Amino acid sequence: LWSGNARQNLLEHDTDAERMFREQGNRRDIYFISCQGLAKNEVFTGMMKQMLAVLEEVYGTPVDIEYTVNLGNGKEFVVNLLQCRPLQVCIGGEHIEIPQIPEEEQLLHIEHSTMGRSRADQIQVIVKVDAYEYYSYPYARKPSVARAIGQINSYFKDRDVSMVLLVPGRIGTSSPELGVPVAFADMSRFSAIFEVAYSQVGYMPELSFGSHMFQDLVESDIFYGAVFENEKRIVYQPKKLEEFDNRFLEICPEYPELEKMIRVC
Repeated sequence: LWSGNARQNLLEHDTDAERMFREQGNRRDIYFISCQGLAKNEVFTGMMKQMLAVLEEVYGTPVDIEYTVNLGNGKEFVVNLLQCRPLQVCIGGEHIEIPQIPEEEQLLHIEHSTMGRSRADQIQVIVKVDAYEYYSYPYARKPSVARAIGQINSYFKDRDVSMVLLVPGRIGTSSPELGVPVAFADMSRFSAIFEVAYSQVGYMPELSFGSHMFQDLVESDIFYGAVFENEKRIVYQPKKLEEFDNRFLEICPEYPELEKMIRVC
Protein backbone atom coordinates (compact mmCIF):
# COMPACT_ATOMS: atom_id res chain seq x y z
CA LEU A 1 0.00 0.00 0.00
CA TRP A 2 1.33 3.43 -0.99
CA SER A 3 0.42 6.66 0.74
CA GLY A 4 -0.71 9.50 -1.48
CA ASN A 5 2.55 11.39 -0.94
CA ALA A 6 4.71 8.37 -1.71
CA ARG A 7 2.69 7.67 -4.84
CA GLN A 8 3.08 11.29 -5.96
CA ASN A 9 6.85 11.32 -5.43
CA LEU A 10 7.84 7.81 -6.46
CA LEU A 11 5.29 6.35 -8.89
CA GLU A 12 4.06 7.00 -12.42
CA HIS A 13 1.11 5.58 -14.30
CA ASP A 14 2.03 2.86 -16.78
CA THR A 15 -0.25 4.28 -19.45
CA ASP A 16 0.58 1.59 -22.04
CA ALA A 17 -0.36 -1.22 -19.68
CA GLU A 18 -3.50 0.61 -18.50
CA ARG A 19 -4.61 1.11 -22.12
CA MET A 20 -4.11 -2.59 -22.85
CA PHE A 21 -6.31 -3.53 -19.89
CA ARG A 22 -8.96 -0.97 -20.89
CA GLU A 23 -9.15 -2.53 -24.35
CA GLN A 24 -9.89 -5.83 -22.59
CA GLY A 25 -12.66 -4.19 -20.59
CA ASN A 26 -10.64 -4.11 -17.36
CA ARG A 27 -9.98 -0.61 -16.04
CA ARG A 28 -7.25 -0.52 -13.42
CA ASP A 29 -4.44 1.72 -12.20
CA ILE A 30 -0.97 0.34 -12.92
CA TYR A 31 2.12 2.08 -11.59
CA PHE A 32 5.87 1.76 -11.91
CA ILE A 33 8.59 3.32 -9.74
CA SER A 34 10.41 6.20 -11.42
CA CYS A 35 11.06 8.67 -8.55
CA GLN A 36 10.19 11.45 -11.01
CA GLY A 37 8.39 13.37 -8.28
CA LEU A 38 11.62 13.65 -6.30
CA ALA A 39 13.69 14.30 -9.41
CA LYS A 40 11.43 17.23 -10.33
CA ASN A 41 11.41 18.60 -6.78
CA GLU A 42 13.85 21.52 -7.04
CA VAL A 43 14.11 21.82 -3.26
CA PHE A 44 15.23 18.20 -3.01
CA THR A 45 17.60 18.26 -6.01
CA GLY A 46 19.01 21.63 -4.92
CA MET A 47 19.75 20.32 -1.44
CA MET A 48 21.40 17.17 -2.85
CA LYS A 49 23.59 19.27 -5.15
CA GLN A 50 24.61 21.43 -2.20
CA MET A 51 25.35 18.35 -0.07
CA LEU A 52 27.54 16.81 -2.79
CA ALA A 53 29.37 20.10 -3.35
CA VAL A 54 30.18 20.42 0.37
CA LEU A 55 31.39 16.83 0.57
CA GLU A 56 33.51 17.23 -2.58
CA GLU A 57 35.12 20.35 -1.13
CA VAL A 58 35.95 18.60 2.14
CA TYR A 59 37.23 15.37 0.53
CA GLY A 60 38.99 17.12 -2.33
CA THR A 61 37.36 14.78 -4.86
CA PRO A 62 33.84 13.84 -6.01
CA VAL A 63 32.10 11.39 -3.68
CA ASP A 64 29.75 8.44 -3.94
CA ILE A 65 26.95 8.51 -1.34
CA GLU A 66 24.16 6.30 -0.06
CA TYR A 67 21.15 7.92 1.53
CA THR A 68 17.51 7.43 2.50
CA VAL A 69 14.63 9.86 2.06
CA ASN A 70 11.76 9.95 4.54
CA LEU A 71 8.71 11.67 3.06
CA GLY A 72 6.24 13.55 5.23
CA ASN A 73 2.53 14.03 4.64
CA GLY A 74 3.10 17.31 2.85
CA LYS A 75 6.06 18.45 0.80
CA GLU A 76 8.54 18.06 3.64
CA PHE A 77 11.22 15.37 3.59
CA VAL A 78 14.23 14.26 5.63
CA VAL A 79 17.43 12.94 4.06
CA ASN A 80 19.71 10.63 6.05
CA LEU A 81 23.27 10.35 4.73
CA LEU A 82 24.30 6.73 5.32
CA GLN A 83 27.66 6.37 3.61
CA CYS A 84 30.19 8.53 1.81
CA ARG A 85 33.19 7.34 -0.20
CA PRO A 86 35.70 9.27 -2.36
CA LEU A 87 34.98 8.65 -6.03
CA GLN A 88 38.42 8.34 -7.57
CA VAL A 89 37.52 7.44 -11.16
CA CYS A 90 38.98 10.76 -12.28
CA ILE A 91 42.56 9.83 -11.37
CA GLY A 92 44.61 10.68 -14.44
CA GLY A 93 46.73 8.15 -16.27
CA GLU A 94 49.91 8.61 -18.22
CA HIS A 95 49.78 8.98 -21.99
CA ILE A 96 50.26 5.54 -23.50
CA GLU A 97 51.48 4.74 -26.97
CA ILE A 98 49.93 1.37 -27.79
CA PRO A 99 52.59 -0.79 -29.43
CA GLN A 100 51.99 -2.31 -32.84
CA ILE A 101 51.86 -6.05 -32.09
CA PRO A 102 50.90 -8.59 -34.76
CA GLU A 103 47.40 -9.91 -34.11
CA GLU A 104 48.61 -13.51 -33.92
CA GLU A 105 50.77 -12.53 -30.93
CA GLN A 106 47.98 -10.78 -29.02
CA LEU A 107 46.09 -12.43 -26.17
CA LEU A 108 43.51 -9.69 -25.72
CA HIS A 109 42.54 -6.44 -27.41
CA ILE A 110 39.30 -4.68 -26.43
CA GLU A 111 37.91 -1.19 -26.89
CA HIS A 112 35.35 0.96 -25.02
CA SER A 113 34.73 -1.61 -22.30
CA THR A 114 37.25 -0.80 -19.60
CA MET A 115 37.62 1.41 -16.55
CA GLY A 116 40.81 2.39 -14.81
CA ARG A 117 43.99 4.42 -15.12
CA SER A 118 45.85 4.20 -18.42
CA ARG A 119 49.24 2.59 -17.97
CA ALA A 120 51.76 0.16 -19.44
CA ASP A 121 52.58 -2.87 -17.28
CA GLN A 122 54.85 -5.84 -17.64
CA ILE A 123 52.60 -8.77 -16.75
CA GLN A 124 54.25 -11.77 -15.07
CA VAL A 125 51.21 -13.88 -14.14
CA ILE A 126 47.92 -14.57 -15.91
CA VAL A 127 45.13 -16.53 -14.18
CA LYS A 128 42.23 -17.76 -16.29
CA VAL A 129 39.05 -19.59 -15.25
CA ASP A 130 37.66 -21.71 -18.08
CA ALA A 131 34.01 -20.83 -18.70
CA TYR A 132 32.77 -24.26 -19.75
CA GLU A 133 34.59 -26.08 -16.94
CA TYR A 134 33.16 -23.62 -14.42
CA TYR A 135 29.67 -24.03 -15.87
CA SER A 136 29.96 -27.84 -15.67
CA TYR A 137 31.25 -27.83 -12.10
CA PRO A 138 28.64 -28.79 -9.44
CA TYR A 139 26.73 -25.74 -8.25
CA ALA A 140 27.27 -26.41 -4.55
CA ARG A 141 31.04 -26.58 -5.09
CA LYS A 142 31.46 -23.45 -7.19
CA PRO A 143 32.47 -21.32 -4.14
CA SER A 144 35.63 -23.46 -3.94
CA VAL A 145 36.72 -21.80 -7.20
CA ALA A 146 36.61 -18.44 -5.43
CA ARG A 147 38.63 -19.87 -2.54
CA ALA A 148 41.25 -21.16 -4.96
CA ILE A 149 41.55 -17.73 -6.56
CA GLY A 150 41.92 -16.26 -3.09
CA GLN A 151 44.73 -18.71 -2.39
CA ILE A 152 46.50 -17.69 -5.62
CA ASN A 153 46.04 -14.06 -4.61
CA SER A 154 47.63 -14.76 -1.20
CA TYR A 155 50.49 -16.78 -2.74
CA PHE A 156 51.66 -13.77 -4.76
CA LYS A 157 50.85 -11.22 -2.07
CA ASP A 158 54.46 -10.50 -1.10
CA ARG A 159 55.94 -11.09 -4.56
CA ASP A 160 56.69 -8.16 -6.82
CA VAL A 161 54.65 -9.29 -9.83
CA SER A 162 51.83 -7.86 -11.93
CA MET A 163 48.89 -10.25 -12.41
CA VAL A 164 45.84 -10.45 -14.65
CA LEU A 165 42.64 -12.39 -13.86
CA LEU A 166 40.24 -13.61 -16.56
CA VAL A 167 36.90 -14.97 -15.29
CA PRO A 168 33.62 -15.95 -16.98
CA GLY A 169 30.58 -13.75 -16.45
CA ARG A 170 30.31 -11.39 -13.51
CA ILE A 171 33.08 -11.04 -10.98
CA GLY A 172 32.16 -10.93 -7.29
CA THR A 173 28.53 -11.91 -7.81
CA SER A 174 26.64 -13.55 -4.94
CA SER A 175 25.01 -15.87 -7.50
CA PRO A 176 27.50 -18.56 -8.62
CA GLU A 177 25.45 -19.29 -11.74
CA LEU A 178 26.30 -15.78 -13.02
CA GLY A 179 30.04 -15.88 -12.35
CA VAL A 180 32.73 -16.60 -9.79
CA PRO A 181 31.62 -15.40 -6.30
CA VAL A 182 34.95 -13.98 -5.17
CA ALA A 183 35.21 -11.30 -2.51
CA PHE A 184 37.45 -8.30 -3.11
CA ALA A 185 40.02 -9.73 -0.69
CA ASP A 186 40.33 -12.77 -2.98
CA MET A 187 41.62 -10.67 -5.88
CA SER A 188 43.18 -7.59 -4.27
CA ARG A 189 46.65 -8.46 -5.57
CA PHE A 190 45.71 -8.45 -9.26
CA SER A 191 46.66 -5.51 -11.47
CA ALA A 192 43.82 -6.11 -13.94
CA ILE A 193 40.59 -8.11 -13.92
CA PHE A 194 38.51 -8.99 -16.97
CA GLU A 195 34.99 -10.41 -17.10
CA VAL A 196 34.66 -12.66 -20.15
CA ALA A 197 31.44 -13.36 -22.05
CA TYR A 198 30.55 -16.93 -22.99
CA SER A 199 27.06 -16.90 -24.43
CA GLN A 200 26.97 -20.66 -25.04
CA VAL A 201 26.30 -21.16 -21.35
CA GLY A 202 24.84 -17.73 -20.57
CA TYR A 203 27.79 -15.91 -19.01
CA MET A 204 27.65 -12.18 -19.63
CA PRO A 205 29.91 -9.48 -18.14
CA GLU A 206 28.33 -6.62 -16.26
CA LEU A 207 30.69 -3.81 -15.41
CA SER A 208 29.15 -2.82 -12.09
CA PHE A 209 29.95 0.88 -12.07
CA GLY A 210 28.89 2.42 -8.76
CA SER A 211 28.89 -0.84 -6.79
CA HIS A 212 31.05 -1.39 -3.73
CA MET A 213 33.10 -3.94 -5.67
CA PHE A 214 33.73 -1.41 -8.43
CA GLN A 215 34.73 1.28 -5.93
CA ASP A 216 37.19 -1.11 -4.27
CA LEU A 217 38.74 -1.91 -7.67
CA VAL A 218 39.08 1.75 -8.60
CA GLU A 219 40.48 2.81 -5.24
CA SER A 220 43.04 -0.02 -5.41
CA ASP A 221 44.04 1.06 -8.95
CA ILE A 222 42.98 -2.29 -10.43
CA PHE A 223 42.20 -2.10 -14.16
CA TYR A 224 38.70 -3.43 -14.85
CA GLY A 225 37.37 -4.57 -18.20
CA ALA A 226 34.84 -6.73 -20.02
CA VAL A 227 35.49 -9.04 -22.96
CA PHE A 228 32.17 -8.98 -24.77
CA GLU A 229 31.15 -10.99 -27.83
CA ASN A 230 30.62 -7.92 -30.01
CA GLU A 231 32.49 -5.17 -31.81
CA LYS A 232 34.19 -4.07 -28.56
CA ARG A 233 36.25 -7.25 -28.64
CA ILE A 234 38.94 -6.84 -31.29
CA VAL A 235 41.05 -9.88 -30.35
CA TYR A 236 40.67 -12.61 -27.75
CA GLN A 237 42.83 -15.73 -28.12
CA PRO A 238 42.78 -17.62 -24.80
CA LYS A 239 44.36 -20.70 -26.41
CA LYS A 240 47.65 -18.79 -26.43
CA LEU A 241 47.82 -19.44 -22.68
CA GLU A 242 48.17 -23.16 -23.44
CA GLU A 243 51.70 -22.36 -24.66
CA PHE A 244 52.65 -21.91 -20.99
CA ASP A 245 52.85 -24.47 -18.20
CA ASN A 246 49.97 -24.47 -15.74
CA ARG A 247 51.33 -23.83 -12.25
CA PHE A 248 47.96 -24.16 -10.54
CA LEU A 249 48.70 -27.37 -8.60
CA GLU A 250 51.99 -25.95 -7.33
CA ILE A 251 50.02 -23.17 -5.64
CA CYS A 252 46.76 -25.00 -4.83
CA PRO A 253 47.67 -28.70 -4.37
CA GLU A 254 44.51 -29.29 -2.32
CA TYR A 255 42.28 -28.54 -5.34
CA PRO A 256 43.36 -31.16 -7.93
CA GLU A 257 39.84 -31.26 -9.38
CA LEU A 258 40.22 -27.60 -10.49
CA GLU A 259 43.40 -28.01 -12.54
CA LYS A 260 41.49 -28.22 -15.85
CA MET A 261 39.43 -25.19 -14.91
CA ILE A 262 41.99 -22.74 -13.52
CA ARG A 263 45.17 -22.02 -15.45
CA VAL A 264 48.01 -20.09 -13.79
CA CYS A 265 50.58 -18.96 -16.34
